[in-house]
Amino acid sequence: LEATEAGFDVGTRTSVDVLISLRATYAAQRDYAGARYQFLIDTLKLKQASGLLSTSDLENINFWLVDEPIVRDSAKPTGTENLPVEIELSRIESAPGKADESEELVVNSENQQLTRLQRDLDTGLHWLESEEKSRATIQIMMIGFRNFNARDYYNYLDSLVSQNIDVSGFRIYQTSINDLEVFGVIYGEYENRREASEHINKLPEALKARSPMPRTIGGILKEINDR
Repeated sequence: LEATEAGFDVGTRTSVDVLISLRATYAAQRDYAGARYQFLIDTLKLKQASGLLSTSDLENINFWLVDEPIVRDSAKPTGTENLPVEIELSRIESAPGKADESEELVVNSENQQLTRLQRDLDTGLHWLESEEKSRATIQIMMIGFRNFNARDYYNYLDSLVSQNIDVSGFRIYQTSINDLEVFGVIYGEYENRREASEHINKLPEALKARSPMPRTIGGILKEINDR
């Protein structure tokens, strides 16, 4: 994936090649997660059948379990049309006569998050356009429009803050790959691609788990401008 991305930055690979590499990467991660889950289930079934299952076994599997990521097969094409941002409204149990008020509060909250998202998109694009094209950043993830939820994204950032991870260097931008509309999430700023690549190993585990990769500013802008 990194080699394909580097080729795209210098013009020897196409956006289709990048999409194929991303799809293969996420497919491998999905298969790994499925195999790990099946291993846990089979282990528990075996111990249950042999009468050796205990509460400690159930506690041990917590080390294998992680929260569901907000990226759900984001590299898989879902159509060539421009897809709307999907916002799922939370259900709030209300007292009789308070339903309309509760619904209004939820809608207002979602609208605030969309306003915040638009502001962050504008800020991200302005930053990209103001940087030297030779400079670099780290691509944390790419999220397809159909899989994107503003609330989940900001909850993800909040979860990083709770782990004492500085999210002030996060930026988000909108682009498309092979006619698939996506959001790109980047982190940090570096003199060149090599420095960004070296810094990936220093990232917190929660960010390294996203399979981040170095990107040049020029490569990202080319991707945006070729939409």
